[in-house]
Amino acid sequence: MKKFLYPLPLAALLCVFFFNCSSEGFKLPNPDDLGGLNISDTKENVKCIVEKGENKSCYEISKNACKIIGGREIEKESEEKCISFACEWNSNSIEYGQESILSFKWGNVVQEGCSMAISPLDTGSHTISAFTIAGLSFLRDTTIVATATVTCGAEQPPIIQDCKPLTVKSVPIDFTCEWDSGDNVQVKYGGKSTLHFAFDPASVNIAQKEGCIPKISPLDPGEHLISASTIAGLSYSTDTIIVAKATVTCGNQVIPTKDCKPLTVTHVPGPEKTGTLSFKKSDYTSNDTIYFFRDTKVDSTYINNGIKITNKEESGCGDIKIKIDGSPAKIGSQVRATAAVTCEHIGELELDGISAEVLPDYKIGKCEFTGKSKETMRSDDTLTVGISVDNSYGRCTKIEYTFNGSTYLSSSSFALTSSGGTELKNIKAKVTCSGKDTTLTCPTVNVARYQKYEGCKEANRDKRDQLTFKTGKTIVDFACDTNKDDYYISCDTSPRTNFSVEIDGYREGDSENDIRPNGGDSGYNFPKLQTIPDGSLYRYPISVTINNKTTGDLKCGIW
Repeated sequence: MKKFLYPLPLAALLCVFFFNCSSEGFKLPNPDDLGGLNISDTKENVKCIVEKGENKSCYEISKNACKIIGGREIEKESEEKCISFACEWNSNSIEYGQESILSFKWGNVVQEGCSMAISPLDTGSHTISAFTIAGLSFLRDTTIVATATVTCGAEQPPIIQDCKPLTVKSVPIDFTCEWDSGDNVQVKYGGKSTLHFAFDPASVNIAQKEGCIPKISPLDPGEHLISASTIAGLSYSTDTIIVAKATVTCGNQVIPTKDCKPLTVTHVPGPEKTGTLSFKKSDYTSNDTIYFFRDTKVDSTYINNGIKITNKEESGCGDIKIKIDGSPAKIGSQVRATAAVTCEHIGELELDGISAEVLPDYKIGKCEFTGKSKETMRSDDTLTVGISVDNSYGRCTKIEYTFNGSTYLSSSSFALTSSGGTELKNIKAKVTCSGKDTTLTCPTVNVARYQKYEGCKEANRDKRDQLTFKTGKTIVDFACDTNKDDYYISCDTSPRTNFSVEIDGYREGDSENDIRPNGGDSGYNFPKLQTIPDGSLYRYPISVTINNKTTGDLKCGIW
C-alpha cells in the first residue's frame, strides 16, 4: 500500500492555511478567519495532489482548501489513492433520553498504521442525556457534533473532522400545584390548609431520571397554619388570596415557574392599632435612613414605641412587647425591632417592625503615588501622594502628610526643587478615624537632578567640559544646533563603567535603536530618534539619565 508522507514545507502550509495546529492535531479553521472562504464544505471534496520536490501527497478536501495550500485538483475518477473517512449517528434526530448509535467508516483507502478516536463519545450505542454528555438539557433542542481524529504514523500529524450532527429534541415536564382540592378553596385566618404538588403522569419517569426537585414559595408542600407567622404580609383583618409559586429544578436545569391554584383567606376580628415604631437614635443617618456601626448595643433606649391597641378587650389582646434582633450589631446583618402582641383568637401578631443596616468597617488603603508621580522623579517635578479611605461614613475626619517624617500638613503635594540627588524615605500619611490615628509609610522616591542643556553644538565636538554631573543620577533634556540621527555623550573618565546612560524604554545593546557603548572612548551613542525642531535648535525627543557612579564630579560633553 502506498504511504503518503507530509513534506516539511507542506506541513507548514497546512498549519497556516488548512488546519488549526494544536496539541490535539489539525482542524479546519473558521471560514471567517480565511476571508470568507468555506474550506470545510465536505459536499464539494475533491482529490487534491500537493507536490514538493519528489514528495507527493493526496488528500480528499474542498476545492478552496486545495487552492489555498497550492494543490492541484485531479479527476475524481483518477486512480490516485487518497485518505478519507467519515463518522455519523444512525439517525438525524432523537428525543432526549433515547439511544443512538455512533459509527465510524473509512473511505476506499485505509492507510496502513492509521488509527482513529472519537470524542466526546466512543463509537457504539449511547443513551443521550446530561449523564453521558455534559451540558445537555432536556428543556431545549440541542445539536451534538462529535469529532473524529485520525492518526497515520508518527511522521504524519493527526487529522480532525466533525461527524455528522445529531439533533436531540427536548422533552417537556409538567406538574400540578394546588391547595387541598377544588377551584375555590377557602380557609379562615388562623386555620389550616394543605398544599399539594405532583408531576403529571407523562412526566414522572423523566423527572425521576433527572432528579427533579420541586420548590414552592412561600410555603413547601404539606399542612400549614395560615397566619402572618407562616406567610409574611398576611393580614387577619383583610380577605387575602394566596398564590403560591412552584419551580422545579433538575440538576442545573430550571423549569419555568408556575402559579399554584389560589387559596382565599377570609379575615377574622383582630386588634386595631394606632402609631408606629421608630428609632430614637443611630450611629449614622443618610437621607432619613438609619445605620449602625459594628458592635453597637441596640436596646430599648434606641426605640420609640408609639403603638396603641384601641380595641384591646374586644380583640382579646395582651400587652405589646418589643423584641430586638441583631444586637450587638454585626456586619452583614440587620438590627431589627418588632412590636408584637398575643391575641386570644389569633395568637401572636406582629404589629410593626423596623430595621437598620449595619455599615461595614472603614478601610484605609495604601499610600500611593498620584498623578504623574513615580519612584524616580526630577528635581523640577512636584511629588503628589494620596491615600484612599473606603466606608468612612463620617468616622474618618482627617488625613495629613509628611515628606520629612516629622511635620504633618494637609497638603499631599511636595515640590522637589531642593531634593535633587536625594532619596526621600520618610514620606508618610496619617489618617484619623473614630479618634484613632493610623500612620502609613508611602513609597520611597529617588529624586534625580535635572539639567536643561541647549549648548550642544557641533563646534564643541570632543569637548568634555560642557556638562558637570554630581554623584548619582541626573536627568538631561538637550537640544543641538545640528540635526543628525546619531548623538553622542563622552565623559572625562576611565573606565566607561564609571557612568551609565539610562533611557526609559531603551536598553544597552548593539542596534542603532539601543544605547550603544562606543568602542573608541568613554562614551555612548544615543538611540537614533527623530529630533523635534525648536527655533534654530533640534531637540532630542526624550530625556536621558546620566548615572555618575564615582564619588566626585563628572565632566562630559554631548554633540
